[in-house]
Parts: sequence; structure tokens; C-alpha cells
Amino acid sequence: MVNDEILSSKQEVADVLKMHVKTFDKYLAKYSFVHSGAPGMVNGRWRVPKSYVFKWWEYVQSQEIRHPDMRRLRPEEAPELQEIKGR
Repeated sequence: MVNDEILSSKQEVADVLKMHVKTFDKYLAKYSFVHSGAPGMVNGRWRVPKSYVFKWWEYVQSQEIRHPDMRRLRPEEAPELQEIKGR
């Protein structure tokens, strides 16, 4: 995370992702920014490293390409140990 630029507003985050701020708000309402590993907001102000923005965007894209019926269900989770069967 060395030399990782800190973004300090929704507009800056939307500009990095090359989308309109309203589109960013739509995705943000659907998928919490916490999934990136960073809270996004500190004391009510946006302060997030650019690398976390890209991690969050990869998560959003992986959720959006799932089957439409699956998107209504809960987000993708790793299988439980009991569900994994050996060969």
C-alpha cells in the first residue's frame, strides 16, 4: 500500500472508476464498501485508498455477473467445511 493515493470524496472515487456519482451511489447502496476491507468513511468523510476502491469494484462486478435470480439471494460465500467432499 506504499504510494497509494487517498481519495477524499465520492466524486473522486466515481472518477477513478470512470462512472457517474449517481451510478456509484446506486452500487454503494447495493454493496457496502466494507467488503473492500476498508470502511470508506472516517468521521463522516470519505478517506479511502485507491487500491481498496478497486477491490470493492471487483467484488461488485463478481456479484453483478452472477445469475439474476442468485443476486436476490445473499452474497456469495465460501462453502462450509462439511459441504466440501473429497474425491
